Amino acid sequence: MKRNSKILPISYEPTVGSELQRIKTDHWEICLQEVGYALRENWRLYFKKASYLIFLISGESERVFRDGISEYKNFASEVTTPVPTLFLINKSDILFQSREHVLSLLDSNGIEETELVSIAFSSTYIFNGLSDAIQWMDLIISLKEHTKLQQSQREM
Repeated sequence: MKRNSKILPISYEPTVGSELQRIKTDHWEICLQEVGYALRENWRLYFKKASYLIFLISGESERVFRDGISEYKNFASEVTTPVPTLFLINKSDILFQSREHVLSLLDSNGIEETELVSIAFSSTYIFNGLSDAIQWMDLIISLKEHTKLQQSQREM
């Protein structure tokens, strides 16, 4: 997928249950397990098996945004081994004045960009979130493979 490609949704319905999809790039293939908001009580069960996490937080209202952060913190607090995580802020152009505004709100809730945490934004009108998420996965997997290769070369 090209960096500037945009995915324009014709219509979108939130995931009510769970949905399984395969995504393949030139470098890797993954099985993506989407677990909808209605199953949030079970998120921690899925999270324990995850190698990577893409966590969508909606910016449609302040309450929904705060609820998303709260839900993440509830189940992530139980995790003993952190995994690379992408926070995808959906509809970021509705509520927030700027990227810095969102980052300060996340930071005030203990969520900041680190080696394991990335933050991406998608618009209400041009949904670029999926392409950003795939590019993020590609980068993280490539870095992981590069690190494995370096370690194996050192051991030789």
